[in-house]
Order: sequence, then C-alpha cells, then structure tokens
Amino acid sequence: MTTTQKTLILIVFLLFLSACSATPEAVQPTPKDPPATPPTYEESEVTYQNPSLPLHTIKLPEGFHISLFATNIKGARSLELTENGPASRTPSKNKGEGWTLFVGSRAEGKVYALKDRDGDFKADQVFTIASGLESPNGVAFKDGNLYVTEISRILRFDDIENRLENPPAPVVVSDDFPTETHHGWKFIGIGPDDRLYVPVGAPCNICLSEDSLFASITSMELDGSDRRIVASGIRNTV
Repeated sequence: MTTTQKTLILIVFLLFLSACSATPEAVQPTPKDPPATPPTYEESEVTYQNPSLPLHTIKLPEGFHISLFATNIKGARSLELTENGPASRTPSKNKGEGWTLFVGSRAEGKVYALKDRDGDFKADQVFTIASGLESPNGVAFKDGNLYVTEISRILRFDDIENRLENPPAPVVVSDDFPTETHHGWKFIGIGPDDRLYVPVGAPCNICLSEDSLFASITSMELDGSDRRIVASGIRNTV
C-alpha cells in the first residue's frame, strides 16, 4: 500500500469519526394547526375563515369565486352532477326542485347524494343512499339512474333522485370484474355513445398479467352486455 493510499484511508476514517461524534442539532417540532370544529351546513358561508381550509388564500382569475359547497362528506371521491346541474345541457326527470350531486367513496363504502334545492351552490340536504359497499368509488348518472362501481360489480339505482329518502335496492348490472383490490377501485363515465366506460387497473405496481382484462379500459352497454376492451396497457386509470 502506497503512502498516498494510507493517507486517503486515514482521512476517510477521521471524517467517519467526526460524523459519529457530532452532536445532532435539536429538532424543532413542527407546529400543528389547532383542531378545527367542522362547521354545520348553516355555517358553511364563513368556513373560509377556518385555518384548516383557508379558501381565502387561493388566487383566482378575475370574475371567479370559490366557496364551500358541503362539509362532513367522509371519504368523498368521485363526483357526478345530475342532468339538470349547473353544467348540464339536458333536462332531468327529477320531480323536485334543484339538482343533485352524487358522491362516491372508497374505504367508507358509502354513496352520498347532496341536494341543492334553491340553486345557491350550497348543499341543503345530504343523503346516504348506499352503505356497506366495497370501494364504491365511481359514480355516473344517466336518464334518472345512478351507476355505481364496486371492486368487482357495477350497480344501478333506478329513478334515484325521486327516491333519495327511500333508495331502491340496486340492480346488479355486472358482477364479473376481477376481485383484486390493488388498483381495483374504479372511475367510470358514460360516453357520447351511451356506453358505460369502466377501467380495470393492474393487480400490482410492476407486473404483466396473463389476464388481458387487467390494465385496461372496457366499454359496455348500460345493461352490462357487450363488454369489450377499448384500451390496454394502462396501469391505473383515474
């Protein structure tokens, strides 16, 4: 071993000892926001002052406004407006006033319906129209009926807007999707061709399944028939 090599080894050893003997700086605890009491629906107008939801800090273009529509919708995920909602171009079969926002969830296993009866963009009523489901993440609405996806099933709640207080038993549209929960929750939509589009995620992060249904987007008629793969090689569609 040369003198140069010995010198380098000694320097590295001294640096190692220095790092081991150094006194670590005291770690300052990260301050936490005080727990906020969730506002009631009547108090939602002033919720932007809540430090846990500082809407007033969001910078919007001129002419835009942001406000809270509803609170305490646990596990809220996918959203679907009825056909007479603010962005709709078609009438709804709803016999009541206003419009409805349907909300899916995952771990909570629930599907909600939020009713805005006076059109002020604040939820007047919140209904739980289904519970005990397996990751009912995806929701889609068409012709008065609500479509909900579980991990392996697609359900349909008929004439749901007129039955929010007494939801009907769901109709099983399809029950032969894979049961794997990894990437198994689904975001769904109804296309301009009036077909239901349902993704099937890959059952893992890095793998190539022999089942071509995994890592795909499927299309089917609204009654569940004629299912076909329209895109593949898509790990997880959201």
